[in-house]
Amino acid sequence: MAIKVDKEVNRLPGLLPKSGIDIVAGYLVMLDGDTLKPFDGTAGLFPLGLAADTTKQFPIAPADGQVVGTGYNYTDFARGGLVGVFLNGGVFTLFDDGRGHPVDTTQVYAQNKPVFGMVDGSGRITSDGSGGKPRVGSIYNVTGSGAAIRLQIKLEI
Repeated sequence: MAIKVDKEVNRLPGLLPKSGIDIVAGYLVMLDGDTLKPFDGTAGLFPLGLAADTTKQFPIAPADGQVVGTGYNYTDFARGGLVGVFLNGGVFTLFDDGRGHPVDTTQVYAQNKPVFGMVDGSGRITSDGSGGKPRVGSIYNVTGSGAAIRLQIKLEI
């Protein structure tokens, strides 16, 4: 998964993702009727919380010839297709596990600075608060940079 729980406050029971949409744990999600989708920044709407589960699975047979089960963890995805949501605070570490990074890796992050929800439909978190992006938390700790960044955030939604 692309999220590590450091301190959980509340979690919603699983909801179905919108048809045809992949959700990676750690993405900001929003409601779309009775389903979930990555936060898209629709004017006047706010993210519900961080996805607790992943619907995007690792490939069955990668190009290097590994067989199913070798080097892969098939236990950390949304069994039954449902995705839980972390909300009402908590501390989480976000990183890329190979299925997609929940953080905008082109930005610079610093401890105690705010983080915002991207409004491009990706569900990722950014340090760039321009363009009406909603504040979703603050940075507790940051290690690495670029694609290798691990961002520990305090969730405020």
